[in-house]
Amino acid sequence: MARRRNLRGGFALILSIALLALLGIIAIGFLSLSTIQIRSTKTVRYDLQARANARLALTLALGELQTQLGPDQRVSAPAAILDGNPQTELHDGLIHPHWTGVWSTKYSDDRPMWERDSRNGGLRDLRTTEGWNRSFRALSYLVSGNEGGREVQGANLQEPDTPLPEDASVRLVGPGSLGESADAVQSGAVDAQLVDIEFGPEEHGRYAYWVGDLGVRANVRTREHPRPAEGRRIAHTARAEMISDAGLANGPQLTEAAKEAVVSARQIELAPAVAPEWRREHFHDITVDSLGVLANVRDGGLKRDLTAYLQGEGRHAPLGDRPGLTDQDRLVGPANAGEAQAAGLAWSRTKHRFTSPRFGVLRSWLEMASGSARDGVVATTPKVEPRIRFPDLDRSANVNLKPATIASFDRANLTPILVEGSLMTDLSGHTLPGTTSFLGGPRWQTRLHLYPRVVLWNPYSVKVTLPRAAVMMQVNGRKEYHMPVAFGPGTRIPIQMVWLWRGRPVPIENSADFWEHYENPYAGSLYFSLPRTTFGPGECLVFTCATPHERDRENLAATELSCEVLPHPNRNCYSTNNNVNGGFDGQPVEYWEAPVHFRSGFTAKNQADDYQMVLKELGSLTTLSHEEFDELPLIMQVSCSLQYGAGKEPRIAWDRLNPVQMEELPIENPVKRNPPDVRTRDGFRMRWFVEPDSNTLSADGLRDDPEVFESALFGNWNPRAAYALRTPWENIAGSLPANGFVGGPWFFGAYTRDLFDEDVDWASQQPVMRNGRAHGNPFGPNQDFSTFQERYILFDVPDEQADLLSLAEFQHAKLSEFVWHPSFAVGNSLVDPRVGRAGTYPRFETSEQRRHGGWIKDRVGWSSDPQRSADREEWARFGRALLQDYSEEDLLVYDLSFELNHTLWDEFFLSTGTPAGKGAFLEDPDAAPLPNGRHVLAPATRSSATPERLGDLHHAAAHLMVDGAFNVNSTSVDAWKALLASTRGLDAAAGTPLTSFSRFRHAPGEAWGGGDPSDRDAWSGFRALTDEEIGRLAEQLVIQVKQRGPFLSLSDFVNRRLKNDKTGMMGPLQAAIEAAGLNDAFHRPEDLPKGSISTFGLLRDEVGDYRHPDNIDDATTLDQMLKPPSKAWGAPGYLTQADVLQVIGPALSARSDTFLVRSYGEAVDADGAVRARAWCEAVVQRTTLPIHPDSTGLDSRRQGAPDDFGRRFEIVSFRWLHPDEV
Repeated sequence: MARRRNLRGGFALILSIALLALLGIIAIGFLSLSTIQIRSTKTVRYDLQARANARLALTLALGELQTQLGPDQRVSAPAAILDGNPQTELHDGLIHPHWTGVWSTKYSDDRPMWERDSRNGGLRDLRTTEGWNRSFRALSYLVSGNEGGREVQGANLQEPDTPLPEDASVRLVGPGSLGESADAVQSGAVDAQLVDIEFGPEEHGRYAYWVGDLGVRANVRTREHPRPAEGRRIAHTARAEMISDAGLANGPQLTEAAKEAVVSARQIELAPAVAPEWRREHFHDITVDSLGVLANVRDGGLKRDLTAYLQGEGRHAPLGDRPGLTDQDRLVGPANAGEAQAAGLAWSRTKHRFTSPRFGVLRSWLEMASGSARDGVVATTPKVEPRIRFPDLDRSANVNLKPATIASFDRANLTPILVEGSLMTDLSGHTLPGTTSFLGGPRWQTRLHLYPRVVLWNPYSVKVTLPRAAVMMQVNGRKEYHMPVAFGPGTRIPIQMVWLWRGRPVPIENSADFWEHYENPYAGSLYFSLPRTTFGPGECLVFTCATPHERDRENLAATELSCEVLPHPNRNCYSTNNNVNGGFDGQPVEYWEAPVHFRSGFTAKNQADDYQMVLKELGSLTTLSHEEFDELPLIMQVSCSLQYGAGKEPRIAWDRLNPVQMEELPIENPVKRNPPDVRTRDGFRMRWFVEPDSNTLSADGLRDDPEVFESALFGNWNPRAAYALRTPWENIAGSLPANGFVGGPWFFGAYTRDLFDEDVDWASQQPVMRNGRAHGNPFGPNQDFSTFQERYILFDVPDEQADLLSLAEFQHAKLSEFVWHPSFAVGNSLVDPRVGRAGTYPRFETSEQRRHGGWIKDRVGWSSDPQRSADREEWARFGRALLQDYSEEDLLVYDLSFELNHTLWDEFFLSTGTPAGKGAFLEDPDAAPLPNGRHVLAPATRSSATPERLGDLHHAAAHLMVDGAFNVNSTSVDAWKALLASTRGLDAAAGTPLTSFSRFRHAPGEAWGGGDPSDRDAWSGFRALTDEEIGRLAEQLVIQVKQRGPFLSLSDFVNRRLKNDKTGMMGPLQAAIEAAGLNDAFHRPEDLPKGSISTFGLLRDEVGDYRHPDNIDDATTLDQMLKPPSKAWGAPGYLTQADVLQVIGPALSARSDTFLVRSYGEAVDADGAVRARAWCEAVVQRTTLPIHPDSTGLDSRRQGAPDDFGRRFEIVSFRWLHPDEV
């Protein structure tokens, strides 16, 4: 029988062995897992430690930002601004060009960087006068290792020219940020020092950080808010255009939808048509984050909203320590006594108390806007001086008893410009019926024919209607004639005659009366009226006699001139039967002018009492007496008298061998056929681009320096001014004394007289008839078609349909009634050749000069001839009297542009928008943006914003920020390209995108590309730049930034530097424009010899000196070397920095408020090995909220103190970086 086997025990054994093996495997697994866990725990700990170190670095960086850049009075700039050779692309002498530097806007001892010294040049820049090394003045460079800045680190502060040890530094910006290109990495890499952190005896770590400045980059996410009704450039001031053909290769054209979707710089490459590498290539050039606080970086505190003032009633109260603003506050110097005291100045000793333009001018200028501005405006005449001061002067003929205000200039005015007031004369003969000469025939009488010519020009972009006006010309009123009289065939007897134009209707019955009134100071005054006339934009009209008629000596308005006829020899006004002796026994046949010697032995050495022309508003008066004319409100007074009317002018003498033949005419209805001789021309005109040869050749003392006749009429002069007269700073040219007579006539200033030249003869001065009106040329002879245009448009007029967006638009406002100030004052900054480069006031050498503002005998002159100068002080006394003696208290000659920019660009901003519009904006900012689309609601104060606070002078800046704010200290050429191209493609024809810089909201002309400066659009359109020109401008602008920077305020960027070098010539933007060759078409060719004249180019060369016969110490004090490079400076096609600032100005700041902090942390074991690394970055934003607010809640109560931390920084975004992204 079979036996059963026991299999159970074998299975158990096998199972036991298997289990033992499994337990062994599990045990081994647990041992391995334990090892892995231990290792993993250590790795996690190292990772966490590295991240903690990176977060620590971020915290420290945020603390440094708050300390160094929290206060308002700080500016930031890339270290590249210290480039030792700005002309090259390399950053010479720098190893770390992308480090962010910080500078205080105050001097080292906490004084303001600009101080006012009325005795020594006005405003002074302490950087120039006391020395300021920008490298050593940097408070800090915001990288690890520089904690506490120079104040803590001292000589150990890491400078951007110092290399970092490789084993103690880390790369924070490398290929992951810049792309794989070796050149990109070499030029854009950023390294920072590693700082040790001790956790204990066996564990430690290191950190590093770099604060990158986002404000120096172009913000490509800034939203565009089109507002088509507001003009061609308005819709594009918020845009940063990427120029694909001019530097930003393959730049994106982001749609508004794409901009809204982009929340980080990395997402740009996800937008359509953006090359993947484009963002990395332009890491240092572009950003999507940059908000600007509207703070006054020069003085501290939030800016005041000028829009609120302009829309108000002219008076805003102070708030706490913040000053208010009224119509009477001064635009130059301290605004009022309170602000003078706050600045430590004695109000009574300041030099602009009376004659500074007031803020009210800006407000009233904007009020000129109307809904029908495109249809035209009615001229507004200057405000009459409310407190007139008339010094008591002997020999004075005052025809201006209601002068334009000098001491209360708070209201804007707008009128055509008085370009010319001149006349020619002629003599004719006629018989006197009913008389019998000793020869048996009738006696003969002479008749004086006058050919007045008045030229007015509307320089504005809209129609301007001038109400009826009256013009007075005071010329040579003692005409001396030599007149051969025929007493039969072959018999001629020379007669000497003086034709006295009395100027006042005083009867002359005999010789005694004649000599009594010969000394009448009104002699030579002639009066005419002009009809109500509407001038088209840029239109220059010539008014002459419409019909022949006898001159009415009683009714000064009787001779009304017309622009609807051309001059004709028969169209004249004439004076008959004026000879005291009742006529001649013979026929007068010819004449010439020359000094007359009277039987008594008396010789009239001098003739005219004054040379001036006066334009006044006539209004509805149909008759006008001399006394009534004197009381009319003044529009413009032009004095071309060397001695201001204090004494008589030199005599005139012709060549007797070339007399004028006299026509014989009937006594009734005389019909003249022959035009007057050019030698009879008398009067005044605005300087031409090319002066007649007779004027330049007559300048005996300056014959080798014809450039003294070349001036930039709108760069260094103000032809819109109410007062044009000689200053003590002129280049005076003329004939030196000869034949025992004094020299002259003398040429100076913006207006001039003429000698006898074919350029000013009857034919050359014929107007061009167009559309039934006679048109003239303000810049040359009417028949000179190299300068003649149909219209010359220079200035814009406010438009009710559009807000004022940029402070640079105030360049169109007339802000001075003195001819020696610049025409486009705000936004431009050309050195005043009367003042010099180092200050804003002329330097006075004596206390007498300071006391009289320069109007003293040694500078003005005097004559030893008692007919011309009663005493040595008379001329200076009369000059001061024309200015109501205000030169005794105020300084009248100064750098107006610098002063205005210094006042406006730091203290104020324009919020734009009406009160209703701001309410809508607050409800829905996207649907109802402000006219300046860059203004967005400040996130930190949005909850407390109200329409009232948004429209308040003080509070608006607390609730608004600037989207895409751009730091003018940027050294990125591509960033500047993007900003400058804001209007690209707006005005160009399809397929030819250009960037336009229109001075006008509605330019009558079209785009001009810099070709022929005689083109129509160069004078009525606007300058448009190609991408290549934008590139050149950006390159030159970066050179200027590196040469002059860091700019310590926005006005510091707008203004020239107060320094005796090239930076003192003009503002940096203008210097870049000129260096880029954008105005070369208007400049003088470099190969043109000195003696040759360029139509538009201005020769800047040293002018010689000569001994002036009228005891003028220096007759060439207007520095020719400091004039602009073109006589046509200011033409619409001549690009100026104010034109550019009208477009980009609202985006500019002198500092940044948004930063990218990239930080690094690493964990190191006991052996010194790096066990973990971590990178992170955060976008950090300065807000409008002060950490320690003052009583207003707007500004820091610790402002300027060492413990002032300014305004709060906040982190707006944060992310960890993968090593490949660094």
